[in-house]
Amino acid sequence: MIAKIGYNKRKLDYIVIFTILVASAGYIATRTSFAITGSLCLMVALIAFIYGKKTISKRFALFIVLFLFLILISSLINGDGFNRLAYGLGATIAAAFVVNAISRERFIEVYTNVMIFLAVFSLIAYLWFLVFPTGLNIFPVYQSSGKGVVYNLFFAVISTGAERLRNMSLFWEPGAYQTFLFFAMLFEIMVRTPRKWVITVFVVTFITTWSTTGIATCLLLILLYLVRDYRRNLGGKTKFFFAVIVLAVCCIIVYSYLPPRLQYDVFGKIIDFSQGSSALSSGYDSASVRYDSIVYPIKLFIQSPLWGVGYSGLGVISDFAGHTMKTCTPVNWFAIYGLFYGVLNIYAFLCLARSFSPYRLLRVIIFGGILLTLMSEQYVNNPIILLFTFFGYLEPERNVNYIKKIMVSNANSRLRRESRHEKSPV
Repeated sequence: MIAKIGYNKRKLDYIVIFTILVASAGYIATRTSFAITGSLCLMVALIAFIYGKKTISKRFALFIVLFLFLILISSLINGDGFNRLAYGLGATIAAAFVVNAISRERFIEVYTNVMIFLAVFSLIAYLWFLVFPTGLNIFPVYQSSGKGVVYNLFFAVISTGAERLRNMSLFWEPGAYQTFLFFAMLFEIMVRTPRKWVITVFVVTFITTWSTTGIATCLLLILLYLVRDYRRNLGGKTKFFFAVIVLAVCCIIVYSYLPPRLQYDVFGKIIDFSQGSSALSSGYDSASVRYDSIVYPIKLFIQSPLWGVGYSGLGVISDFAGHTMKTCTPVNWFAIYGLFYGVLNIYAFLCLARSFSPYRLLRVIIFGGILLTLMSEQYVNNPIILLFTFFGYLEPERNVNYIKKIMVSNANSRLRRESRHEKSPV
């Protein structure tokens, strides 16, 4: 009976993580009402909490209360409206439920396995369309327009509207897909025992997204994989710099042999922008949008640093930027909800980065990769991203508990030795 309950709990973990992933980041879900997707996330999170470990520490409870308080105060001051407020509060509560129901180790295992499955499935769908595009006609069409058709394969969507086919799995766009791939590959490299076939699948999937940010973060992860056994000594530093040089040379060689169109798809947008293209002068492209998404929210944050400007205030960017994309999440933390909310998120991801390695150099690479991947899309109040945030915040507490266990174990061992010594004949 106990074994059956444990088996059902393991299945439930997969259902909960996959459902929240789809509801918070899926292509179809992001085109559905916040009320529906938010309620679904909250419902499955509550189920997980009921059947989970339910170990809420005072420290974490205070953190969540502060998180909710900052969202509430900022939303009321800035007049964000009930729907935005309810979704922000609901997403935070849902993530808190899951963190207290599923252990960090179990979450990493489930999340990584789910992303491996999605990566393999999306690659098959991607290759299928390239080789036999008419074969997708057997699948339902979610959206059809003059720009193309979106085929719904449930575990993936294929959008034919772009000039070049880009792998987006079931996510709302390739730039979002690369973020969730990043965390899965990071876990595979730094937490689990890295499997070469899994690393290969992730790297190929990153490439097929044709996301500039995705390829950049993928290169960071490859570097991390090469130096994951780094030691802070002369040999470790030599290996690190050698890996950097080899990786850079390989990238330059591969890039130089790419067709001109592929070269532009990878880094051409950045080159164009550096030569003067901007969202305000000659239309806007991906690079200029990313630039605007950093600069304008910072200006708004300076206007109201304590409580931020809310979602309603962030929306005014479209009035002078010419587009509605506000994709830099680390800056948006501060711009939307203010200084304290932004600091809490930065601190949590710093703790998460520190948890992967005792060496500062590797921590810097990991934290830089996290910030870079989060700059690609708007993830404020995204339940899955909040899971990463909360697990990161819990790391110091987890480490303290681990140290306490070691201290207790050592004390018990010492007492046993002393007891044996006292009982032994003189």
